[in-house]
Parts: sequence; C-alpha cells; structure tokens
Amino acid sequence: MDSETVSMTFGDVEVRRGGSGRPLVVLHRDTGGNGWTDFHRALAKDHLVIAPSLPGFDGSTLPAWLRDPIHLAVMTGQILDRLGVALPCAMVGLGFGGWLAALLATMGHDRISDLVLVSPMGLKPAAGEVVDQFLFTAPAYVKMGFADPAIYERIFTGNTGSPSEAVLAGWDRARETMTRIAWKPIGYDPQLPALLAGVSARSLVLWGSEDRIVPPRCASQWAEALGSQCTIVPGGHQLDLEAPEALAARVAAFLKAGQTRRPAESSQTVA
Repeated sequence: MDSETVSMTFGDVEVRRGGSGRPLVVLHRDTGGNGWTDFHRALAKDHLVIAPSLPGFDGSTLPAWLRDPIHLAVMTGQILDRLGVALPCAMVGLGFGGWLAALLATMGHDRISDLVLVSPMGLKPAAGEVVDQFLFTAPAYVKMGFADPAIYERIFTGNTGSPSEAVLAGWDRARETMTRIAWKPIGYDPQLPALLAGVSARSLVLWGSEDRIVPPRCASQWAEALGSQCTIVPGGHQLDLEAPEALAARVAAFLKAGQTRRPAESSQTVA
C-alpha cells in the first residue's frame, strides 16, 4: 500500500492505494477511513484500490465553506480527476460513502460504471430512522455499527479498554464534518430519490441484517430507486470491518460478472 497527500484547490487530501488491475475507488463511512483495512487488502488482490480520505476526514483538509453532501460529491469527482482515475470507474461506497457514491453517479453516465453500496445513508427510511450519532459518544456510536461487539473491541481497544487518543481525535473530527453537512435532516436528503432516477451505473446494494445505524428495510428502497440487485448479509453496519473477506468476495464477484444492468428489474435476497 502506498500513501500520498494530493494538493487540491480546496486543500490537501490523503490518498491510499494498493494492488493492481482495474481501478476500484472505495469511499469511507461517516467515521473516517480507518486506514488501510483488511477489506482494502482483500479487494487489492484483484484491483488497484484507491481510497481517499474525503475532505474533512482523517488528515484531509476541511474547507470552511463545506456545508452539503453534494459539495463533497463534487469534490470527490475532482479528486479522482486529479488522480487520473480512468472513467468510467468502479466504486464502493460504505455507509455515508455510499450516499456520496450515489450522488457522484447522478452527475454523469460516464463517471461510474459499477456501483456497490454497502448499507448506504442518504434515503429517508420508510420505517424507522437513521440513528442520530450526536446522541451518543463517538465510541458508543462506532460500537453500535458492529453486530459482534467483540470485533469492535479487537479492532479499536485491544488490551487497553478504550480507543487511542489518535483514533478518538479522528472520530471527533469526522463528527465536526458530519455536523456541518448531514445533521438536519439527519442522515438523508429528501431530494435524493428524484436524482437517483438518472443513475445508469450497474449497481449492487449490500446490507447487514443487524444494522442498527440505518434500518435494513432501506435496502429495498435503494434497490427500487436504482433498479439494482439487493442482498441482505449477516452482520452490522460496518460490514467492511466485521466481515472484510466475505464482503470483498461479494464485491469482487459482482464486478467480475459484469452483467448488463436492467433498470426495470430489482431483486432482494437473503444470504
């Protein structure tokens, strides 16, 4: 894995890359990128994985004017252009990153060829609601994203019983950014359903059966909006951390299949 800092007009952006083959962009969730994870490593066996830390997250600059997810989506497109990512590209969006990936897919048919959304935010749930993370401490919110709390403890606390100061600082910074761009309304955009009608990318929606952050019932809403495949899989909101190899295998299989997307069809399966 290689790490670099890319200078943009709006500030610096941290970017991690690894592997070789067809480029695959991975957009992180609302708590930040978590570095180069087992999920990235698994995907990098077959792809050149490009994982930017989005503006306002991790070590990337937070522009003073950033106020809306659409701003972040536009900036993400500019970052990919600056990196020379060939278009159309394949993209995976995790949680909040799924919202941004979907927005980016609405901006032109030549931007994204294959779109995988993993428990994305962005749509108002027909039943239930997206959890308001600001009602919880950052560690409690992150832990809520795991069906198995022992995996959270192993990744983030080790033998110390609490996350490191660096990890806590990263979560606090991510919270500042999310407060600016996705607080009112919390975790969704009422205009997004209308925009999704213009997405032409072949798409797949994956959702953790025990997601406590965004209701799993939203999976069918996304599938209908995108005319996509939809699969409910065991796990919580943070499937990339909880079951990285299994999730990467599903993503790789979808990308390899390369079947023609049929907008009039959608399906939901449980596996």
